[in-house]
Amino acid sequence: MCQTKYVIVSRHPAAIQFIRANDARFLGAPVVSSATPDDVRDRWVAGNLPLHLAALAREVVAVEFAGQAPRGAEYSVADMAAAGAYLESYQVKHVEPVAVCASCKREVPVSWIDNYGCMAAGCNY
Repeated sequence: MCQTKYVIVSRHPAAIQFIRANDARFLGAPVVSSATPDDVRDRWVAGNLPLHLAALAREVVAVEFAGQAPRGAEYSVADMAAAGAYLESYQVKHVEPVAVCASCKREVPVSWIDNYGCMAAGCNY
């Protein structure tokens, strides 16, 4: 588990170098190749994360590309620059899925619905 406010999640040396060169907050940040919830929870994270982990982070700084991203073989910082690499920040929020109640026809959280209707005020169940 990381003990700092900032962490980089990546297996790509060029991406790590690019992040550190373009966002000073990550200059001394530890690098994790495979993140756990405890690695990212309430931290500023640079790199690519699955959405369920990104939702735990305070902010996710992703490497984006204006052009075609380098794929396949390991890439260099020069390859990233040629593809128009830049950093973009995101905040990801988990939301409960919704559905339409068969009884009152309103969109409500899935957890509110059972076989008869929903818990919304005014539902006729």
